[in-house]
Amino acid sequence: MAWELLFRLCALFLLSSVSSLLLRIGRFMERKHHINVTEIFRVLNAEKKYRMIKLSLYLSIFVIIIYKIVMSAVILLMDVHEVESGIF
Repeated sequence: MAWELLFRLCALFLLSSVSSLLLRIGRFMERKHHINVTEIFRVLNAEKKYRMIKLSLYLSIFVIIIYKIVMSAVILLMDVHEVESGIF
């Protein structure tokens, strides 16, 4: 069960990093990585939405990982407590 979860998290990280890399390469090839100071306010809303979506994706992945780490620690501590108290 734990290995399956670890595999899924690794696959999620791999897919998100590959997609992020592809997006960056695409922006570079289309020359969108340069910012023209005279047109900055025209593309400001689109850039803001793009960055907010990216931030929400990373934040949700972070929350899921922290939750899984805490749950694993709680389960491990409960198992250790059962073994020490002789319930097992």
